[in-house]
Amino acid sequence: MDIAIIGYKTHIGRELKKRLRAKGHIIREIDREHLIKLTPVQMGMWLSGCSVVLDVTTTPFIAKWTGKFQYGLYADRMELIKAIVASLKYCDPVPDMLLNLSNCMVYDKYEVHDDFSSQFDDGFFAEVGQMELSETLKAHKYARSMRISLLRTGYVISEDSPAFKVLRKSSHIGIGGIIDNGYQCLPMIHEEDLMDIIEMLIDVPKAQGIFNVTIPNMASMNELVDAIKKHQGSRQISLPRWLLNIIMGRAVAMLEQNCKVLPQRLVDMGYKFLYPDVESIMDKCFDDIKNKGKKRDKK
Repeated sequence: MDIAIIGYKTHIGRELKKRLRAKGHIIREIDREHLIKLTPVQMGMWLSGCSVVLDVTTTPFIAKWTGKFQYGLYADRMELIKAIVASLKYCDPVPDMLLNLSNCMVYDKYEVHDDFSSQFDDGFFAEVGQMELSETLKAHKYARSMRISLLRTGYVISEDSPAFKVLRKSSHIGIGGIIDNGYQCLPMIHEEDLMDIIEMLIDVPKAQGIFNVTIPNMASMNELVDAIKKHQGSRQISLPRWLLNIIMGRAVAMLEQNCKVLPQRLVDMGYKFLYPDVESIMDKCFDDIKNKGKKRDKK
């Protein structure tokens, strides 16, 4: 299968490219900077004939959110998606599928949300997510038969992922602490499950629409800290909100959001999660780190 990966330099893009290539797929690579510089005609010619377009240029969770940064990121995401959609007019033939990675922080903090929920938050992540959905669906203007799948993910975790590196480092020095009472849910997914799910959705002919891509067993901040402490054993302190504001800016609201998300459509499709809860995810990450250490020692 001929698959285009937009954002192949991101962590997820690199891992996805490696995995799909190993399974015999032909990979077309393009970075976000190149995409913006190409005309719709050039981009359309580049995408012509490929079966699947994967947009993995996701919104970074770990960042200091200032007003200027938020505005720039929103504009960048809109420009990127518009460029992809506009290029479809010039594809011959058009791809069979467009898959876009988004975030599940669109949902409000009060309800438990499945893939069909319409109870949305009013914060920055929700604004970005709603825009991504609206702009991506415009692809049907040029490619009515194309499948469009939008994956709403939480934190994508693996031993090498940016999110896990931040968690591990902050916990190691004792500041992987609790905000408020620690009961707020933090949606997450292990990287291997994300890759498996993307492959499954590519292979299932009728798979399209919105999919929540998070663990089926929701995890609180308290449970996450406990799962990390089991491996690092360091005492964690609670951080005052004013300090978190200095470190993260407006992004601290993300940690307080209490986003309760269930991957109901994936469960109904029969997908079996490799790492269905926060403990199994942390066990896997720390085991992988130990195994890498052992391999280095042997060398």
